[in-house]
Amino acid sequence: MSIDLNEPQPWRTILDSWIRPFHDLLTISIGRPVRLTELRLRPADAGPRAPLCDARFGVVQAQRKASPSPQALLNYSAPTLVTRRDAGVPLEELLTAWYELWMQEREAIMHLLAPFHASFMYSQHKFGAAVQAVEALHHQPRFTGRELDRRSHQERVAAIVRAAQAAGVEDDTVAWAERVLRSRNDKPLTQKIEEVVRSAGACGDAVLKAAPTFPSTIAGERAGVAHPGGGRSLDAADRHWHGEALTWIARTGLLAAAGVNDIDRRTVARAAFQHAVEQLGPTAGSVSESG
Repeated sequence: MSIDLNEPQPWRTILDSWIRPFHDLLTISIGRPVRLTELRLRPADAGPRAPLCDARFGVVQAQRKASPSPQALLNYSAPTLVTRRDAGVPLEELLTAWYELWMQEREAIMHLLAPFHASFMYSQHKFGAAVQAVEALHHQPRFTGRELDRRSHQERVAAIVRAAQAAGVEDDTVAWAERVLRSRNDKPLTQKIEEVVRSAGACGDAVLKAAPTFPSTIAGERAGVAHPGGGRSLDAADRHWHGEALTWIARTGLLAAAGVNDIDRRTVARAAFQHAVEQLGPTAGSVSESG
């Protein structure tokens, strides 16, 4: 990747505003960690023909002995979702849309890609990162945060207040309850997760078909992971596969928002996604005895 700037910029700006978004796009597209192994910069006071200088600092990582081959990235079992050749949109349009999207979805992308950068994370941390990514994707204007429209919410609160007053509940208690109820009209986590899952098209449909309670299961497990000591409904293996499904959904949603054509059906066609979905079913992981 080569970047030519009209005006010189600080190297930190180049790294944060130009290189990192592209690095994130590559990671989301191929579903594998991507390493920055070399960064070369031309000083602002150097001429256009001056040689580039090697930048040495912590973000530059040592090259692995062997990088994945093109065949490994493109075969049927690979987690790759899109390449330049099959994006269905000119590269310049995809990059323009992606850089704009990256600014809007920085929080979601940060959480989503954390496990790719730190593969040693425990399963509950990877799961938590995937849930946080999906939570961050649920925002306006794509989704509304209110469970009810303002008028319906006010009517419900008023009905409860009237019922409490008619039942003889103390005025101070009724006033306290009314304040609490009027301030809470946000959607429950289960509903937010379901809306993001459904927005992933065929990808989300496949997940919900295999596990109709997927959103509520995720919400319940998230509480147990976020609050140590809380109840958990999934074991380590189930938590892994639910987190994998969430990661596929988030990757699909982000690439769709960037303009990649038919990305939900591409996801459904990937063997790795199909395997993850199979693990969500009620009989996944079970072993039958043979006589």
